[in-house]
Amino acid sequence: MRRFRWELAAVLSVAASCAVAQPAASSADAHRHTEGPELMARHQQFVQEGEAKLAAGDASGAQQAFEAATQIVHAADVELGLVRSYMQAGDYRRALSFSAHAAGAHRELPSGMALYAWLLYVGGQQAVAMRMLDDWIARAPDDIALRQAKTQLATPTPRAEGVLALPPWRMAPNDGSGQVPANASVTGSAVLGGDGRSALAAAAATDGAHRVWVRNGMGRSTAAHVAQRFDDLGLVLLELENALVTPAQLSTSPAAPFAGSPSYMVEFVTSDVAGPAWPLLRQGFFGRSSGPSLPPPLGIDAPRGARGGPVFDRSGRLAGVAVSSADGVDRLMPMASIHQQVPAFGIGDRPDSTAAPMTIDAMYETALRLALQVAVER
Repeated sequence: MRRFRWELAAVLSVAASCAVAQPAASSADAHRHTEGPELMARHQQFVQEGEAKLAAGDASGAQQAFEAATQIVHAADVELGLVRSYMQAGDYRRALSFSAHAAGAHRELPSGMALYAWLLYVGGQQAVAMRMLDDWIARAPDDIALRQAKTQLATPTPRAEGVLALPPWRMAPNDGSGQVPANASVTGSAVLGGDGRSALAAAAATDGAHRVWVRNGMGRSTAAHVAQRFDDLGLVLLELENALVTPAQLSTSPAAPFAGSPSYMVEFVTSDVAGPAWPLLRQGFFGRSSGPSLPPPLGIDAPRGARGGPVFDRSGRLAGVAVSSADGVDRLMPMASIHQQVPAFGIGDRPDSTAAPMTIDAMYETALRLALQVAVER
């Protein structure tokens, strides 16, 4: 609770400091009107190039284009494009910080606050996000993005659809590969292996699948196939057609977490439409196992589903994989069990016995590469 209050205070402090920047937005608008038509046309060209790069999955190229646009005029659409470029590059903390600035400095576009709230929500700060949406809807009740964001985030399975999928405030990454067909569906989540070419997925997510794809939180996807089943674990080992980028640093918990200690699960929302999405971090407290043969309960409030996403302890160490058991209780399959039965998974060779807490924004940034969306065609 003390840690949550600290994070809440930090977020509100950032938002408040950004609100002070409102006069800068007015100056930027005045500057916009003094520019000649040729410069403004060039500015718009850079913005369009940035959006095209994002749509193609080129985060670095998009960032360069948007930064070039800022050299001509500082505008809300450009700054929101930069936020999405940082997210597509897997830089969540930078995206969150700059989103706070953009939302506060450009109040002429309330939809920028909708993107900021969405980033807070998927990163585990749901209460703060909803409070901010309520506050901004009171100020701009006719803003469609704000109202639709609140409607979606009020559900257990929020999706960036309709106006929420449009630039410049698009609340999802882009997948430029075009590999995942429109008729595929998202059935669960997976955890990327250390080699970038394997993944552990919830077995229920792939049952009856004719074809399988996985996609990370930055929108990068690849085809996959089931290489081996582990019914005792409730998991399957996937082999990926193309390697995906792995987290730069990832340590694992040397032992099962203590009952009552904080738990953090990151997973993708299931959907009949297999569009790219940012994963969702949910918080709770590990439960106590009711028997030696049962993994500990996750203790996280989440809608029923196949699970399969990574679970972290309070120090940001990978504690295991979330699984849905036959008794309807979501449980943690500890890394120790995975190491014993799935040595080919190739992750967890860096056990860490330290107990220094990690902020949830750092956990979420790691999860953008580690957690995978599982899409299937049946």
